[in-house]
Amino acid sequence: MAASTVKTQAKVMDASELCENKIPTSFCEWADGMDDAANKVDIRREEREWKKPSIYRVTSFARSHNPHAFTPQVISFGPFHHGAEHLKFTEVLKGRALMHFLHRAEKPLRPFISKLRCILKQLQDSYQDLDDKWKQNPYEFLKMMLLDGCFMIEVLRLKEGSKDYAPNDPVFSLHMMPLRIPYIKRDVLLLENQLPLLVLKALLEVEERGQTGDQYINNLVLRFCGEKLKANLPGLASHPLELYRMSMLHGYYEQKIVECEPGKICETEVIQNAVELQESGVRFRKSKSTSLRDIEFDPKTGMLELPFIPVNDGTEHLLLNMIAYEQIHVGIGNEITSYIAFMDALIDSGHDVKLLQKKGIISYSRGSHKAVADLFNGLTKEAAHDPKDPFNHTRSELNKYYKKRRNKWGANLRHQYLHSPWKVISIFAASFVIVLTFVQTVCAIISLYKELRH
Repeated sequence: MAASTVKTQAKVMDASELCENKIPTSFCEWADGMDDAANKVDIRREEREWKKPSIYRVTSFARSHNPHAFTPQVISFGPFHHGAEHLKFTEVLKGRALMHFLHRAEKPLRPFISKLRCILKQLQDSYQDLDDKWKQNPYEFLKMMLLDGCFMIEVLRLKEGSKDYAPNDPVFSLHMMPLRIPYIKRDVLLLENQLPLLVLKALLEVEERGQTGDQYINNLVLRFCGEKLKANLPGLASHPLELYRMSMLHGYYEQKIVECEPGKICETEVIQNAVELQESGVRFRKSKSTSLRDIEFDPKTGMLELPFIPVNDGTEHLLLNMIAYEQIHVGIGNEITSYIAFMDALIDSGHDVKLLQKKGIISYSRGSHKAVADLFNGLTKEAAHDPKDPFNHTRSELNKYYKKRRNKWGANLRHQYLHSPWKVISIFAASFVIVLTFVQTVCAIISLYKELRH
């Protein structure tokens, strides 16, 4: 009762009363600011604000795995790495690209500046935690968007064969183009190095030299990143990394949900590696689809179909940036992260990689089987678990199949006796001899029985 009375009579001091008790002024101002902010909380407004950014700084937690995977090595796009000491030499290239762009367009610079000014706020909002210097000096931001946008357009058009540059140009000449593109492509697909494709759309609309539609720009980017890439998007992608990610997840996908117990979070099931699954009767086959969504397992036949994935020098950087993007950008899903986690579960050692390579599911140009295994085993170390993993159902079906003894017996029979045509022939011949001997014995018994009766 006494405690209740004390609570009732307790007086809560506001910020002004705190300041009367010799509290530092800075603390009082902070308290006043927090009170004002708390009174203005608007969930809908916050939701709208959080939808605007699509380009982020990678967290230190994710960067700790491989810092170099998120840092451009040749060219910067956007504000996050602008002015970096090791990239300053490429700023000259951007200026030259802008001159050639304007020369070809046969238009002055001012109409392009005016077009970008109309979408200035939208472009600034695309970058999360944009430094104040870019907001306080918007024309420097516009200048950066203009230079970066024209350079990207010129690079994307290299595939179309540009004849507007000197034959000895260090970037845009036919001789240097094959040498520079792989490095530029790598930097174009880094999360912190993204440029809104809206910049390209605005510049192309003012240029008026050809197509300017959303699908044309999407295809222009994809053609630069890879010959066979495709993505069915209703409109313009936010930036190249988002577009490339969607190209790896193209097509319709019907997710099968694993039901969890009420009140519990679905845990990702642990599955055996590829070699152990094969020993239990699971067979592997390359999927006809190239979408990383298309992992299918048929429990009736034991066939696991996996999409083909090439592994090269840039694979680790690309996948790490996609995983980082999925971990930060709310609402786009975690399909790439889930796919890598699934492959990580299948691959424990070089023996698993060798098996998947033999089935045409993995190819790699450099390194050993162990190096590829180490790559997949390290990609998702800093990624959070997704309780709605799209492959949970496949994992569950694989585990059920693995635990059935008859599947292991059948697999052992195939591996031990039926993997070679000569062994199949020898088994058939031995079986035929046994059957023939059995028939002869039965015939002899019948003949003897008849003789005894007579």
